[in-house]
Formats: sequence, structure tokens, C-alpha cells
Amino acid sequence: MSGSEMYEYNKVYQELADILNDKDVEKIYKNFRGMQVNFSMRLYSRDSVKKEIAKQKGNIDIKDLAV
Repeated sequence: MSGSEMYEYNKVYQELADILNDKDVEKIYKNFRGMQVNFSMRLYSRDSVKKEIAKQKGNIDIKDLAV
């Protein structure tokens, strides 16, 4: 039986449960409980973006990169 069937999650865990599954929420809890986690505004690192732009140079329109 998962935690959400027996008890209600605290708010932040409920928000995660709304987009993930109970098993993943429990993994997050076990690995990060008690920690303050800040998520970057960027999903991808600047270096990886620069490498991809360099690789696609000439194949992609600059307007498409802005999206």
C-alpha cells in the first residue's frame, strides 16, 4: 500500500504526486527529505545548448533558436 492510499501527502509532496506516481514521490522523499531544493530556470546546461547550436550551425534559423 502506498503512502497516498493511507495518508494525505503534505502539500509539496501532493504537488509532486499530481504529476508523478506514488513510487517516484516516495523515492524523492527518501532521497531529499529535510533538504531545501531549488530548481534552475534552465532545464539544460548552457554548455550543452552551446554545443547543440554549434552542431546545428547553418541548419537552423536563428528565429527557431529563440523559441
